[in-house]
This record gives sequence, structure tokens and C-alpha cells, in this order.
Amino acid sequence: MRSRSTVKINHDLRLGSIGAVFNQLSHWHDLFLTCSGSDSFLRMAAEPGLHNDTGSQVRDAINKLQSPVPDLSTLLALISSLLDCIGLLPPHYKRYNTAPLHPEAFNPSRHLPPIQRALLEHVIPAWQPDLTREKLMSLAEQWFIPDAFSFASPAAGEVAVHAYSSILSLPFTPYSMDLLARLTKAYPLDRLHTTVFSRLNKDSSSQQTILAWEDVVKSTLSVPTRVANAYEGKREIPEELEQGPYFSNLSVRCEALLWKLSQDRTEGT
Repeated sequence: MRSRSTVKINHDLRLGSIGAVFNQLSHWHDLFLTCSGSDSFLRMAAEPGLHNDTGSQVRDAINKLQSPVPDLSTLLALISSLLDCIGLLPPHYKRYNTAPLHPEAFNPSRHLPPIQRALLEHVIPAWQPDLTREKLMSLAEQWFIPDAFSFASPAAGEVAVHAYSSILSLPFTPYSMDLLARLTKAYPLDRLHTTVFSRLNKDSSSQQTILAWEDVVKSTLSVPTRVANAYEGKREIPEELEQGPYFSNLSVRCEALLWKLSQDRTEGT
């Protein structure tokens, strides 16, 4: 078993080579992308004109997830109504949305992190056996790894970007470790890049977009070291999160991203 110091040294060596590539990517985007662009998920305030009551409904739903939920039907209604706000509620779960919320009341940057933390800290530890028994775990996991049907949706990318930060910000559990392993496969670096740079609006600066991209790069590069340091050789790490396989896959996704950027340049972007 490798020591913790060995893991850190190996990570630093890889970080030096791979990090240089990502620094170049950030530099290219200063050149290739329109200076006024930024993705909408960076906005930090709700859209103008929202009524206080619709905004408070979302906050109330999140507060209820952060508190003990009395029964399964209430839990399903809370999760599904919030998912429906951002268009990620699978059709076969529509029947659980018994208290619909106004879609415009949902602000991804403001509301996604507390929802994901509430699920990881409170809901899943308490309700995983019941959700698993009723074959409803996928409804909760839609808040971290949106399904293949939703993959192309901009909202799915926003969920995945925040999911990396939410999972890494909390102490690992066997469940969150498995969730992270699946997330890295389902929403790799090039997909996150699409999220950060595709939804442009005139109210944000290109510098905000670059900073958001840098945060994504830091999170993805830190995954193997954080996992190794958390377990310290005491538990088996999912193969996808071990340094060798993880960075090999990251390099492949980086190559795909470089190819995409070169095509964008050829097309005049």
C-alpha cells in the first residue's frame, strides 16, 4: 500500500504536467471566446421580476430537506418538485410532483449547493434503505448524475458542475465515494467545459467564466489525492478514482477537448 506522502508526490508530478495543459486551455479561451460571454449558472441573484412567494417556496422546500422529513411521500414530493423546476424530473416520476413550484423561482447557483448538501448529509443517510427498496434511488441521484435522457440539457451540466464541489466539500462516505466515481465517468472534463462556456449572456464577464473554469479544473485534478488522503489505505478505493486510471481517463477527455477547441478555431470561433 502506498504511503500518504507517496500519493501526494505522485499527484504533484502529474499535476505539473497535466496542469500545464489546462493552463493553456484557459489561455486559449481568452482568445477564442467572445469577451462578453459567460454562462448563466454564474449569476448570483434570481431573475428580475420574481415574486417573493415563488422564491420562498423554493427556500421552504430546501429547508424541509435539511430537516427530518416525516414520510416517504413528502420526501418524494420535495425532490420531484425541485427537479421539475429545472426540467430534470424524469417523466415516470411526474406523479410524485404533488406541489409544483414556479420554474423561474429556481436559481441554480444559489439553490443547487444546499440541495445537494442536504441530500448527502440528511436525506440519503436517513432514507437510502427505503428509496432503494422502492427502487427510487435514481430520483435522488438525479441531483448529482442526471440520467442519459437529460445529459444534453444545460441544467444537467450545471448539476454536475456543482455536484463535484458538493461531494468534495463533505467527508467521504462509501456512498458518496461511489457517487463520485460514477460522476467522473458520466460527466467528464469536456462535458463540464461545455457547461461553463456554452450558456453566454451579456450580464457577465469573460473573466467570471474563466474563473469558473479554473475552479472546475482544480476540483477535477484534486479528486485522486482527496480520495487517497481520506481513506489513507484503510479502505479499498474505487478503481476509477485511483491515480493511474483516473489521470489516464482525464488525459483522454483532455485530448477530446483540445480537438474540439481546434475545430472551433477552424470554424472561426
